[in-house]
Amino acid sequence: MTNCLSCCSLTKLQTLECRENLLQTIPHTLCSISVLEQLDLGNNELEDLPESIHTLAGLRELWLDGNHLTTLPGVSKLYNVGFYSIVFNRGIFEGTGFH
Repeated sequence: MTNCLSCCSLTKLQTLECRENLLQTIPHTLCSISVLEQLDLGNNELEDLPESIHTLAGLRELWLDGNHLTTLPGVSKLYNVGFYSIVFNRGIFEGTGFH
């Protein structure tokens, strides 16, 4: 995934589905896709997210379910997101403001 995002111009990408790919990290370059509206990172091996995820201002749907996340840095600043799926993560609700 890192190679794809670093070598391609993804300026028009609106939907990215990376569900069930055993991803352990997400490259910071993902956060530069300003028109991204739907991001599905569910059922991977993610333990954290890039701090810059809040720069995805056009994001409307975010799937993070079924990972190993314990915090959601920057996610609370995604003001246009109308749908979150963050279930089946360990301790994710502690101190995040999500209920």
